[in-house]
Amino acid sequence: MDKIWDDYISHMPNLAKVSISAWCNEEFMGERLAGSNVIYSRKPSPNFVGVPDVFLEETFAEHIRKTARAARDCNLEIIMRDIYTLKGDRRRAKRAVDIARSILNNR
Repeated sequence: MDKIWDDYISHMPNLAKVSISAWCNEEFMGERLAGSNVIYSRKPSPNFVGVPDVFLEETFAEHIRKTARAARDCNLEIIMRDIYTLKGDRRRAKRAVDIARSILNNR
């Protein structure tokens, strides 16, 4: 998104939401979307929550903090996707939401 934002996407009328992927420069997009009505839509990596044998809570928290810093002046939404098995521990999903809410409510 960051590679085509200035020349193409930013000129689209009625743009409501932009998906900020793992390959996108979050800081760049945060600067571009700051103060606008366009939603900064972030899908955090599922690798911290659903892949390892142990939920990497602090690593996940830092991942969310990075997004919170980049999107500090934006309308932000966080969407968790690609969480299939959670290694059999459904509590991970609740804990991930609690961590994200705690960080985002204090930004």
